[in-house]
Amino acid sequence: MVSANSDGVWVGGSGTIVNGSNNTVTVFAGVDANIVGDANTIYAETGAKITLSTNGQNGSGDVVKMSNGSLVMSGGAKATLNGSNNSVAFEFGDALTLSGSSNKIVFGAGNDSVDDTGSSEIFVFEANFGQDQISGFDGSDRMQIDSSIFAD
Repeated sequence: MVSANSDGVWVGGSGTIVNGSNNTVTVFAGVDANIVGDANTIYAETGAKITLSTNGQNGSGDVVKMSNGSLVMSGGAKATLNGSNNSVAFEFGDALTLSGSSNKIVFGAGNDSVDDTGSSEIFVFEANFGQDQISGFDGSDRMQIDSSIFAD
């Protein structure tokens, strides 16, 4: 675990936890990192997996700059994602501002919200999704409902 405030942090080993606020965090390709805190700027290389846990509850959310990666948000996290071809999973009551294109957003439990300023996004609703909100949905975006929701 790395604790830092207003620092530059480079994450090269999977399973690293960065705890703190106002940091600039760089996550190398193919690495899993859990970021806890507020107002961090996260740069993630291709294939990185970022988990935000309760980030932004006490102030500003994090800014994630990533393409071809994975973002998991849980516990009421707030973030802005700038990038394309990412997979985003909401676990419970999270808020995301989305800029970029061709991202896949998966809604799970909780009441999640997305402000989409990008294009060609895929919004997937899985079993037990909450009262989710999408603003900025346009003709280039798609919705997909998981078949497990429907009874035979």
